[in-house]
Amino acid sequence: MIYKIYQSLLFPLVASLTLDNVLHVQKALNTPPNAKNLDQKQIDLDKKMESLAVVPYNSEILSPFHFDKRQFYLAGQNIVIKQKWGQLGVAAVVWDAAVVLCEYLEKHRNMLEDKTVIELGAGMGLAGMVAGLLGVGRIDITDREIVLDDLRQNIQENVHNQVSLKTIQVKALDWSHDLENFTDHYDLVIGADIVYIEETFEDLLRTISHLAQPETEVILASKIRYKRDKDFYKMLGKTFSLAKVHYDKDKDIVIYKAKLRIHKEL
Repeated sequence: MIYKIYQSLLFPLVASLTLDNVLHVQKALNTPPNAKNLDQKQIDLDKKMESLAVVPYNSEILSPFHFDKRQFYLAGQNIVIKQKWGQLGVAAVVWDAAVVLCEYLEKHRNMLEDKTVIELGAGMGLAGMVAGLLGVGRIDITDREIVLDDLRQNIQENVHNQVSLKTIQVKALDWSHDLENFTDHYDLVIGADIVYIEETFEDLLRTISHLAQPETEVILASKIRYKRDKDFYKMLGKTFSLAKVHYDKDKDIVIYKAKLRIHKEL
């Protein structure tokens, strides 16, 4: 009961916050005292996050995150994704960038055929799942350990074709370590809305560079909210050739394609 009152008192504050701070308050609203649903490193990162850019509160942006389930028609079938905004926060909901990435992959499904793919920061697994349904040779769907059980459940409840199931593997990958567990060649690296915490940028760049071979394509879908997001792509452009290949005007999502430069710039 006390926790419910705690929620009701804090929720109106969200309307006046920056997007970064909305994420902070969301964790406060939905994390009872002593809850163990976030690892300490992520908590420490969140405490470091700062932003002066004001983003007006938009109930249309936030309200879908509070749904227990969201339904999409992708890869020729209905896909129902269970969300856990209250328990796991930003990693446990479907962001617009994931939907736009799925639609892009559908239109360019030939780039997936028989390819070995890895998704970074998969969250609840929508994009990786759709890639698996579209005919990849194999896809490793990755995120931090804390969300993997829910990710697996979403896959099990939506992917019923045994051929597709065999191509999908769920693996733990924290960008600050775990890279030694990923030594396979990947034809394609994908990610949706994974560029948002500046303190993770170096680890993310290191991860992408570790996974990429000269022929590997990197496809990232992003909403560019802040200058730091643009800065990430400038950093990526130092070692990768980079191009904008799609823009969704309605959702304000950009898709970038990157490929490792043969001669890295110093």
